Parts: sequence; C-alpha cells; structure tokens
Amino acid sequence: MRTQSLLIHPAVFGPHSLRSVYRQQYRLVHLSSDPSALLSLQKKDGAVTEAREEDFYRYTTNRWLSNDAQEASKRYRRFNIPELLSVAVQSSGTDADRCTHMMKYQEGQYNKTFLLAFNNGSEVVAKLPNPNTGPEILTIASEVATMDFVREVIGLPIPRVLSWSCDSSNPVGSEYIVMEKAKGTALGDV
Repeated sequence: MRTQSLLIHPAVFGPHSLRSVYRQQYRLVHLSSDPSALLSLQKKDGAVTEAREEDFYRYTTNRWLSNDAQEASKRYRRFNIPELLSVAVQSSGTDADRCTHMMKYQEGQYNKTFLLAFNNGSEVVAKLPNPNTGPEILTIASEVATMDFVREVIGLPIPRVLSWSCDSSNPVGSEYIVMEKAKGTALGDV
C-alpha cells in the first residue's frame, strides 16, 4: 500500500479534505493514499463500508421519528482528524509512525468510537464524547479515573488508557480518550 505525506496546519478544522496535500510546511502526518483503506464506517449489521470525512463528525447509526435534525445536531462533533491520529501514534507506545486505517464503530448515543490501525500492525481505540454527553471535564475525567481504578485496584483486564484530554481547546478540538484495543473475541462473533 502506498502512502503519502500530508502537511497539516495544527489549527485546521475547516472543510479541508484529508486527501489533499497542503503546501504550507507544518507538522508531517502520514496517511494511506488509498482512500478506501483510510476511512471506513461500521454499519448496524456489522458490515464495513467506505466513509467520507463528514461521516466521522455526524451521527450515523440511527434516525428519530420526530425532531430528527435536532437530535442529530446534538450528536454532531467536528474535530481535527490528523491531530487525533498524531496523538494516537505518539501515545501508542509502539514503533508505529503513521495511521493506515481509521474506522468509525457503530456509535451509541453519547460517544463516537474509532479503531485506528498503524503501519506496524498495532491498533488502538479513540473515543470522543458527543456534545450531549454532559459536562466534558467531569465526564472524561470520571471515565478515565474509573477505568484506571477498575484496572489497577480491582484487577479486571480492561483496556489501558494511553492518552486523554478533558479540554476541547487541545489541538484535536475535542475531548478524547485513546486506549488499548480490548483483546479477545467480540460477543457478536461468538
């Protein structure tokens, strides 16, 4: 699979396509040059299809019988995808230097969850809260503290948090948690 380097300005949140090459020289982020391999979306039936960048921001799982547009807007979260990929690569603790695939899992009511695969074969999960989740600083900090407590004190084998932020003024432009991918077989595959 070929790769290309994208020159990304840290403050890019606008309608710029991930697949275009910026002429300004800023930080280098490596992405796959095959668009179908880079962005994908998990449907309700578990099938994986090609996704557009906009699909990662909007709620894609369900529709509402009334107030559909209003309910969907409560779950719309724009963020800086290249910065999220950069944070994930840096926090992965592996020799990975680029993300080759980003898949949006079927989402719940309160979070967007992504599987990020790296060029060395490792994977992590990134989770971003929807705006309707509640007070961001409390929600993210509480979830991270709870996961750490359950893992370290109680001893349950849950994914380790690799990086997190409860402040949306970070370069990603959203609160986030980057964690290990849970090992094992998905219940739906049994």
